[in-house]
Amino acid sequence: MNSRILFFSNPKILVLLCFILLLALGFVNVFSASFVYAATEMNSTYHFAIRYLLFALAGMACIIAVRKVGYYQLLNQNILLFFGSLTLMLLIYVLAFGPEINAAHRWIDFRFFNFQPSEFAKLFIVMLFSSLLGNHIQDGKAANVFHTPTSLCLFITAIFSFLVYVQPDLGTASIIAGLAAFMCFIGGIRWIQIALAGIAALVIAVAATWYAPYRLARIFMWLDPWKDPTGSGYQMVQSQIAIGSGGLTGMDWGAGTSKFFFLPELHTDFAFAIYCQENGFIGAMVLILLFSLLGLGLWTISRRASDPTGALLAGGVCILVVGQAVANMAMVCGLLPIIGVPLSFISYGGSSMIVSSIALGLALSVYDCEYEKLKTLEIIDNVEEDTSANPHGLRIIRGGKA
Repeated sequence: MNSRILFFSNPKILVLLCFILLLALGFVNVFSASFVYAATEMNSTYHFAIRYLLFALAGMACIIAVRKVGYYQLLNQNILLFFGSLTLMLLIYVLAFGPEINAAHRWIDFRFFNFQPSEFAKLFIVMLFSSLLGNHIQDGKAANVFHTPTSLCLFITAIFSFLVYVQPDLGTASIIAGLAAFMCFIGGIRWIQIALAGIAALVIAVAATWYAPYRLARIFMWLDPWKDPTGSGYQMVQSQIAIGSGGLTGMDWGAGTSKFFFLPELHTDFAFAIYCQENGFIGAMVLILLFSLLGLGLWTISRRASDPTGALLAGGVCILVVGQAVANMAMVCGLLPIIGVPLSFISYGGSSMIVSSIALGLALSVYDCEYEKLKTLEIIDNVEEDTSANPHGLRIIRGGKA
């Protein structure tokens, strides 16, 4: 690893800097987007802002804890089995006993916040592929969908995707499947196999959309939301109005008008819309730049990893955190249908914050492991140099103990 302080040469500093800046922007944006609704419905202007701050502090604690434990320990088969089993049980529990919110069973009510198990399903899929597929590649075997590790991962992915789909949440189910496809791609699986799997997944998605009339209506609404601006297209139209009204520099912080009950889900799924309204095109470019730099840092960690497990893990974290952010911004702008994807660190949501923070902690743990390896190699080199120059053959380590 390059030991210079410049953050462009040190992906750890780049990732942490982007994380802190995104938290700062997220806190300001959540407060601005939510204070009208919070004052009206929660009797406290700072209701969501305070909770966001607590979630952010919990996220920081998760990063520290994960880096302290290390990704090798967390990808242990026993821990993965426990994490996967717990996530599976929570997905089943939420279907059977979870409260119905907006005609869906996706959350577990813990009073302080609504816990969403599907967010942890995304993280588990990344960890599962990294462990099983990484060990397979480490043994010198080529990745193949017909080999046991990959086929097992895809089978588990199908189970998790199905359980999320029947909540119903086709958007998150598609993201879980997409994460699996991306892990196969960076794992070196042949293009033809990924393409065939992608075609099969697309056929299933089309069938699922056709089967549910409301999903089909959502597709038509996405293609032309202005056809019914006060009905099915209302949310997308209001989102585009909010983004467009921001202009070049925005309406100034706190001055956005969409928060006055014009746009639903303003502090969660559509947080990017009020951000653009108050910060304009320039502010949007700053946010996109931060996510781009975060992706650069995570991808650099993945490229520099010396073992397949670490490389797969950091690459999966990149698509989980940054790819999800891209999908949210594309959805809010109307480039994708409304699929209910949070904007990492900018949207309000405890489950998303914790999962994204744990994911960053795992990627930084990969960096820490590589740094320790290189530091050990430097010590060994120093030992060899000093021993060869010492006529008595004493083991002397520069700057350390003999």
